[in-house]
Amino acid sequence: MRKIALVTGMPRSGTTVIGERLTIPPAIKELYEPLNPEVGIRLARETFPLCGEGALDRDQLSALLENIAKVRLPTPMPRPGSARSVLFNRTRRTIWGLKFSRASTTVIWKDPFAAFLADSVARRSDIPVIFTLRGPLETAASFARMDWALDVSRLRERMQTAGYPTTSWPEAAPELRAAVVSAAQLWALIHVNVEYWMKTDTKITFVRIEDNIEAPEKLGAFIAQATGLDVKPAVPAITSPQDGDAPDLPTKAHVRNRSAASITDYWRRTLTDAEIDYVSSFTAERWGRIRSATGLTGKASN
Repeated sequence: MRKIALVTGMPRSGTTVIGERLTIPPAIKELYEPLNPEVGIRLARETFPLCGEGALDRDQLSALLENIAKVRLPTPMPRPGSARSVLFNRTRRTIWGLKFSRASTTVIWKDPFAAFLADSVARRSDIPVIFTLRGPLETAASFARMDWALDVSRLRERMQTAGYPTTSWPEAAPELRAAVVSAAQLWALIHVNVEYWMKTDTKITFVRIEDNIEAPEKLGAFIAQATGLDVKPAVPAITSPQDGDAPDLPTKAHVRNRSAASITDYWRRTLTDAEIDYVSSFTAERWGRIRSATGLTGKASN
């Protein structure tokens, strides 16, 4: 049976960048976002599946991991109005690629929607879990570029029922963009759990995404040692490309040929002062603690 590794983290935190780096060797294949609520497997009825009361129990999580290992992953059609291709979205392509790939030895399960499953997967299986970390201001700017927003209050209610740590946030002023507000709130919910997991001796490997830019070789060695994966030297397009510093980036999820400065400092010209103040008011202290406990370069962008 193929070996599986999970790459997860906050959406827009670099899971795709790390996942693509890990799939450079020909025998390592990608499984792209099977828990994506738009195009993922039928289990993914809720955005961000959880473990616990009113969510996945131990048996259901074990069944999910077994189905991923055996590529028993029936996918629904994208919901009406979705921008995803009905037949050729990346999730479906990677599932079918794995079904017909006999030579692959390892599957990189790349899935930010598994963020809240990270510790359960790490503790209850032999699957290595890599969790990408990115600052709250950078993440909020990326959500704003995509114009993404979600019902974070509903997620917090589900988390409370399931027994996850949660947190609170100040009321947002009407002039703040919904995408920025929901990004900051989601970042807070995910990273209050990151801090909790760190205090409980988790087996998760935490990766600050700027290390893939500032110290790609060092990061590769760190991931290889922590997970046992075959990590190849990153190609320039997967670390810090030198083109594409235009201030107006497209709204698609993954933009190629961006410089390191574009990736790490984009928030400075994207967020308003009021948005920066709002995001920082309930995320800055937590990010300071997390980044002081992680990272290989000692650098952080916000």
